[in-house]
Amino acid sequence: ANVAVKGQYVAAAGDIHNYKVVITWGDMEFKYTPAQREWDTTDHKWEDKAGGGWSVVEGKSNTISIANHSSKAIEASFAFEVAEGFTGVNGTFTGNDLVSGKLNLAAPQEGATDPVTGSVTFMPNAGALTAETAAEPTTIGTITVTVK
Repeated sequence: ANVAVKGQYVAAAGDIHNYKVVITWGDMEFKYTPAQREWDTTDHKWEDKAGGGWSVVEGKSNTISIANHSSKAIEASFAFEVAEGFTGVNGTFTGNDLVSGKLNLAAPQEGATDPVTGSVTFMPNAGALTAETAAEPTTIGTITVTVK
């Protein structure tokens, strides 16, 4: 006997998008050095001679790298919140691909072996630490990365 075999096309509900974003954090360890001062023996006052400020601890990294393995583009934004007791400390995020404080990463090309990547650096740029508040490495704030 012969039996007819039938088939019918049924459209799928749509592509299933998957997201995978890998964030790699630098050490985020900084040091603050106050300005060097010199005593003025004529006017009897301290004068700043060599500017102090913030720098990355030697051998450490202040970079946040983001890799987009997703099927769609992503947007990453960055925020720094100062810890209690360190009022006045602030910082900035910089990067070649940073636009209006956001990093936009396209989806990788279909079949590509590498993700689409970008990075930013963070540097404290205001405020000061003292021997009383941070003689040892101390948490001065937190960084939040938001991915949309």
